Amino acid sequence: MNSSNDQTKIIAPDYAAFLAIDWADQQHAFSLQVAGQSKKETGTLEQKPEIIGPWVAKLRERFGGRPIALAVEQSRGALLHALQTYDFLVLYPLHPTTVAKFREAFKSSGAKSDPLDTDQILEILTKHLALLKPLNPDTEETRLLARLVEDRRRTVDTRTGHIQGALASLKEYFPQALELCSGNLTSRLAQDLLKRWPTFEAFQQAKSSTIKRFFYGHNVRSPQLIEKAQQIAIHGQALTLDPAIVESGCRLTQMHLAVLQTLNPVIEAYDGRIEKLFQAHAEAPLFNQLPGAGPAMGPRLLTFFGTDRAR
Repeated sequence: MNSSNDQTKIIAPDYAAFLAIDWADQQHAFSLQVAGQSKKETGTLEQKPEIIGPWVAKLRERFGGRPIALAVEQSRGALLHALQTYDFLVLYPLHPTTVAKFREAFKSSGAKSDPLDTDQILEILTKHLALLKPLNPDTEETRLLARLVEDRRRTVDTRTGHIQGALASLKEYFPQALELCSGNLTSRLAQDLLKRWPTFEAFQQAKSSTIKRFFYGHNVRSPQLIEKAQQIAIHGQALTLDPAIVESGCRLTQMHLAVLQTLNPVIEAYDGRIEKLFQAHAEAPLFNQLPGAGPAMGPRLLTFFGTDRAR
């Protein structure tokens, strides 16, 4: 008998069963193997709390609440978080690369669509359990901080996408707007300017005194900048007069700006909450001392390293 099988026999009694789940957005495939048996049970599971809950309850009843080793090809997601709440499930998150390499090594086709992924995950779990690390969740405050930091990053990425979309749109029909707001489309000046004068034609109709009052109202009092804006209105030339381009570009730009107006305060709220959680965290003094670890990088570093030094 080879060493892998010996390893399985030694470790198997610790668990009542071994369970592998191939995670997907809507439906999960699973393979289950009772400890000491070679037969595998397979099936599918919908991503619904009213289905996952009873399914896990049946596992608890079937195996008398004894621990079950469960491997999931995922590091974060709704299913993983749902399963963490059950104390008899010992989770072993597998990096997707691990399963992909295993698939390439032992299958003639390396396609992700091959129907044996759960068997591969189960084989990794049962034969290489000693090499795997069970999920050891960090403290509640660290996990919350980590999620908020990641959610903020995604929100900022979403905002960046809309900024780029607005920039591209303005360059097609109203490039002067970028000069008028110094290229900063997230500023209140840019938002108000494009709401008041959504097209270059509208801006051309503005009086010099009106433009001056507008910039004064946005704390821009540089005579050079105001003079430049007034000269653009008087002497500037429209990039295009094609109504199809102007109207479609205007509508698209306004859509992007509306989203930016929504996202800006959301990101500010994330920043405030993250800062509060970070400064109250026991590990904050350590990361506050690192060079360059500002309001954004400090919390990211803390959640990356976590509080478990054994990791």
